Amino acid sequence: MIWRPPFFVILYFPFLVLAQDEFQYPPTPVMETISEIRFAGNEVTRPRIFLQAMLVKVGDPANPVMIERSRQAIMDLSLFKSVRADLLSEEGRTVLLITVKEKYYTLPIPKLNRDADNNISLGAQLRMDNLSGLNQRFKLTYETEKLATADDLSTTSSLEYSYPRIRGTPYDIALNAARTRLPSDTLVDGAPEIFEGVVSTAGLAIVRWVQQDLPGVGWRAGSGLTWHKQFYDVYAGAPQGLREGRGVAITALLEHTDVHDYLYSRSGRVYGYSGVYGAPFLGSDSDYATHRFYFRGFFPVVDKPHRTVDMQVQLGLGSDQLFGPAYALGGSNTLRGYASGSISGNAFFLANVEYQTPLFDYYPLRGGVFMDIGNAYPSNSDLNFSDLKTSFGISLRLKLRSFVKLEMRVDYAYAVDTGETKVY
Repeated sequence: MIWRPPFFVILYFPFLVLAQDEFQYPPTPVMETISEIRFAGNEVTRPRIFLQAMLVKVGDPANPVMIERSRQAIMDLSLFKSVRADLLSEEGRTVLLITVKEKYYTLPIPKLNRDADNNISLGAQLRMDNLSGLNQRFKLTYETEKLATADDLSTTSSLEYSYPRIRGTPYDIALNAARTRLPSDTLVDGAPEIFEGVVSTAGLAIVRWVQQDLPGVGWRAGSGLTWHKQFYDVYAGAPQGLREGRGVAITALLEHTDVHDYLYSRSGRVYGYSGVYGAPFLGSDSDYATHRFYFRGFFPVVDKPHRTVDMQVQLGLGSDQLFGPAYALGGSNTLRGYASGSISGNAFFLANVEYQTPLFDYYPLRGGVFMDIGNAYPSNSDLNFSDLKTSFGISLRLKLRSFVKLEMRVDYAYAVDTGETKVY
């Protein structure tokens, strides 16, 4: 039996074919091509700093996603209060306009501080960011300090310099140097002992970004050299236990970073490894080494802008150094609530977790609660994660948006092990 299509199919088939021929699918939208990239508001910053941060260039499609990523990459430089991207149509050409509001890049800071351990410091600091409009950074500091446990004043002079993405290359360079003088005038068994310790340090590091087309994001690796010398000038008496020497070491860094700046808060994460290797063949008086593994994360809480959970985890391994243990915890930047440098050893573990939220819906001012957990151990084999010191407290942060990475902070910490409280 031969199958025959129904009559109505035969009747309507030609019309169906004609209808298919006449139907036109909507055309695929064609993105305009960027004919020019223009910058406005940059009285200091040079155009090449913008261009090397951007993911689009002249001749690329005007892809809104890539333009937004480029805008955020410029914001991530932390040099601007705001960054805006607009597409303009001028005589049939598409112009990408980047408009910024620059921060202040030169900041002299008088320093007068009394910390939680009653140490008093006085001095001044000069910070210069975005030098020559090339995102170079320079910091010069002079400070005198009187420890609560001594009557003598120590003085420290230091300078730091960094230049990211040197002349558009994937290389960063950083330099630092410092000199501290520690006078001492004491009586031992009725006899005066007068001496002065001098500690000098210097360092150089060069780092390369692995992916040049993703500026400021991804893996970077580098190496450098550090120099450390400590000696004493004795003017009276015969003081005992003074440790002198010179350390010269190679440094190593392997780090992955993907952090975004939203002016009042950040999101993303950084993790990696840094190491220091000292040896006599480099000019050091002895062998020594440190290995530090770290993770830092900034996690937004989505129900409110600039509400974040920030955390940091560090693990340090090492050997005896020339001038004492490799690591010291305690103080405002490590284990709050404990005296500065009071917990020392050749290995350590540290974790900090802090929740911050804007106060009174005023984004520059954020309050928070935190918890610090950690300890230092005599050697690597003594690491014991069941033997940890704990502190917790409240924090207050005021972000000064017109300056580069400048934030005023107050922390109130309670040390669980000692029952002491400290304000930083």
